[in-house]
Amino acid sequence: MSGNWAEVASETDSKWLAGKLLDKHLAVCNDIGPECRWPKTLFLALVGDRVVSVERKYEPLDSMETNAHLMLLTNSGVPWADVAGEVKRRVVVFHFGTPVAAPSPELETLLDNELGNIFAKAVHAYHSLVDTVGIRDVWAVLNGIGNGYFEQAQRNAIN
Repeated sequence: MSGNWAEVASETDSKWLAGKLLDKHLAVCNDIGPECRWPKTLFLALVGDRVVSVERKYEPLDSMETNAHLMLLTNSGVPWADVAGEVKRRVVVFHFGTPVAAPSPELETLLDNELGNIFAKAVHAYHSLVDTVGIRDVWAVLNGIGNGYFEQAQRNAIN
């Protein structure tokens, strides 16, 4: 972890997760899949601007409002059942359908060098969309812009 972003593994025990997001603006969560150990209620609290309990080793229990935007990366969709649409209303899904033809041995270095720019563009695009849309339904606007792309990607990724 460095600066104002954090990398969080899906195996992170849920009781330590919120503490890793203190003072962060972005959290990248790798390999979110069926084995993810976070309860859906914690995910909804983190993305819903709710106060969550924060546990840190050797420090007293605390609570905080989260400021971090979560970027979930997965090959298998989110692990939470979403009958009421609670998760779907809070995520924008980007489907990358082009498989990697030949893996690059320098991929990790290349991504490390570009990660800041990728995050900055994603957060800027999000804030730009919110500024443009205002209080209107952001999902209707996204689907209008993307000709149903985001709605289809959501259906494929979220139960």
